[in-house]
Amino acid sequence: MSILNYIFIGLLAVNLIVLLIVVLKKKPQQDTGTQMILDQKILENQRDMMNEMNELKIELSKQQKILLKKMEELRVEKQVTYAAPKPVEPVKKEPSLFLNDRYKDIFALHQQGMTIDEIAKKLEKGVGEVSLILQLANQDDA
Repeated sequence: MSILNYIFIGLLAVNLIVLLIVVLKKKPQQDTGTQMILDQKILENQRDMMNEMNELKIELSKQQKILLKKMEELRVEKQVTYAAPKPVEPVKKEPSLFLNDRYKDIFALHQQGMTIDEIAKKLEKGVGEVSLILQLANQDDA
């Protein structure tokens, strides 16, 4: 049962109690005109209370819709916030710019599959120098 139903039942109970009190305390000498005025006022009060309760029900329904919408927005925002990050593709590391620019011929020949001896002969460099440059580039990758 919703809270509106409890409020509605409570107000009806209070109204019935007031009606019973008025009926039971009615003095026998009261004329029918006075009694009719009292009965009319009670009915007017009942009608007013029913109208107010209906207005409250409508307002509560509107507020409930607003709250449900806000809750859905927060749920979506939470999902977006806590969503698992997309995996990042590893970046291929190339030798540092200094090594890359200065010794690009060595790296190009090495990528073509030439051995250290072949590269050294072709570029007229020492085998130790070519070997060292390639080792430094490999350390840079790690």
